[in-house]
Amino acid sequence: MERKRLFILIGFILTALLIAVAIYYVFFKAAPTAVTPEVPGAPAVPGALPSAAEGKPITVVTPEVPTAPAVFVPSPVAAGGITRTVILNPTNTIAPQVASNGAITFLDESDGKFYAIAPNGTKKSLSDQTFSGASNVTWTPDSSKAVIQFPDNSKVLYDFTAKKQVTLPTHWDEFEFAPSGDTFVAKNLSLAPENRWLIASNPDGSGAKGITPIGENANKIQVSISPNDAVVAFGAIGEKLGGDRSQIIPIGRNNENFRGLTVEGLGFTPVWSPNGADVLYSVISAITDYKPITWIDVGSGPNTGANRRLVGLATWGDKCTFASADTVYCAVPDPDSLQPGIGFDRTQVGNTNDTIYKVDVKTGTKTIVAKPDVNVSVEKLQVSKDGSNLLFVAKESGALLSIALK
Repeated sequence: MERKRLFILIGFILTALLIAVAIYYVFFKAAPTAVTPEVPGAPAVPGALPSAAEGKPITVVTPEVPTAPAVFVPSPVAAGGITRTVILNPTNTIAPQVASNGAITFLDESDGKFYAIAPNGTKKSLSDQTFSGASNVTWTPDSSKAVIQFPDNSKVLYDFTAKKQVTLPTHWDEFEFAPSGDTFVAKNLSLAPENRWLIASNPDGSGAKGITPIGENANKIQVSISPNDAVVAFGAIGEKLGGDRSQIIPIGRNNENFRGLTVEGLGFTPVWSPNGADVLYSVISAITDYKPITWIDVGSGPNTGANRRLVGLATWGDKCTFASADTVYCAVPDPDSLQPGIGFDRTQVGNTNDTIYKVDVKTGTKTIVAKPDVNVSVEKLQVSKDGSNLLFVAKESGALLSIALK
């Protein structure tokens, strides 16, 4: 009996296990994977964000950042492009001059004192005396003396070696020293026209003598001493040749009768070559819309006026300087800064953003030497004694600047 019950119990357990296995296979193992039906999206609304798509792994892409351009560095030496300028005196520089010993001498208007910058860069004062309010300075070639003028028309000669000062007549004007420095030439502008003369004098005002009477033509005479001391001035007193053409007469120290220069315009503005043979100048005319244009010609001797050539740079003669008898440097304004008629009134010239050109006098070839790395109107352009630097004053700030040529 007991054995029968045991078999019934085992059979029941086996039957239960079989039923359980059957249920698993029917309802779980074989059941299909449920799929959520795709619900059609709502119509797009203008300006709305799009509906999200099926999620996928996001790959982060770092955008390639363009390499920043290298910081532009101006050339340290003039090579035809933008060139670094060096500040020698930051502001208010009056009458800088490359002296015969190579130093750069000037008046600093901010403190009224005179200074010299030696070729090695050392700066020192030339005198303890101050000249506050001085408006114009004319140096001897060696910078040992200077005629100093003030707005009230007073003038003094100061000797930096002897530390002495001499008062000069107020009616003398437009001083320029001879190459030797032993004399200067000036205009004696007396009230009476018959007493107005071009004169030569010792630096202290003694020994004055007349060169030629200028009478009513004083405003037509420019004191401009040639390096060979043959010519002391130019006079716009020659024949009228029609239109804007005229004849400029070189005036000799002994009132010699030199041949005239035929110039194609007005506003003659000269600069001499170092040997005094040639003169570069600018004029304005209707042909150039009364903007300046440069020429060169023989300036003294028997061949005066016999070899006129158009240089063709649109600048004024006093923005040029000779480095040698065959080489000229000129600061040329940006064309857009020169309006028609500007040659009649240079006081209206603003910042001209100049470029420095080099001119070969023999061939006439013109090449760009440098563009200063600051926008500047160049004044008092000069070449250092050793030819290694161009020196100039920035019209806007009065800063004394330099550019290395080599």
